[in-house]
Amino acid sequence: MAFRCSSEIVILEDNFYSYPLTSIACNLKLTDKVLFVAITNKGKTEVEKIFLSDIIGCHAFRGKNGKTKNETSEHSAYFCLYAYPLKTCAGILSKQLRREKKNLTFQVRKNDTEDENFKIVEKWERAINCLLRGKSCLLDGEVSIPDVVPTSKKFLVIINPKSGPGKAYQIFKERVIPLFVESDTQYEVLITDRANCARDFMKKADVSQWDGIVVVSGDGLLFEIGFVLLCV
Repeated sequence: MAFRCSSEIVILEDNFYSYPLTSIACNLKLTDKVLFVAITNKGKTEVEKIFLSDIIGCHAFRGKNGKTKNETSEHSAYFCLYAYPLKTCAGILSKQLRREKKNLTFQVRKNDTEDENFKIVEKWERAINCLLRGKSCLLDGEVSIPDVVPTSKKFLVIINPKSGPGKAYQIFKERVIPLFVESDTQYEVLITDRANCARDFMKKADVSQWDGIVVVSGDGLLFEIGFVLLCV
């Protein structure tokens, strides 16, 4: 089942089962740029490359927490990748690219206890999230996975509830919050309730506490915030 990925240093390698099709075995190899997934089904092995630049987050979890059903082993543990690879839009002549969501879940059940299995997926979660947040898993050319994952980015989200028209908060709730949850992104929300609300808030705020500002509104609010930032 093993396969050659490249000359890059392999940070982690192990055998898992694809979930929910837990009869399908797969071999995973992680480098600092790519996750190679070799899936073996009916004697045939296919290798898929998932670039870390397309992954926004990774979560490990236990089977008993209700996230899985019809488990083949009560001691299983899992980790899920949240990826958004670029895909060509439908159409024979289409060259436009868009990102499409692709979740991949892997199961480990090689040990007799859930804790031992969870240690394996937690290590993968830690390594992948470290790489996603710019923390190397190599030290002097040798694999060294950090014990602590760097803190995620923190954003200020400013929403004009009347924009959209009137669907700005709904758009944020349905399209943006899921991305923040998948990537463990921290955020604070300011919902404007009057003219110049965002401007007055930004004048008093310590903008250094955020890594970025997300504006869910039309260009009027964006101009209002940009003007204050230029004056800081």
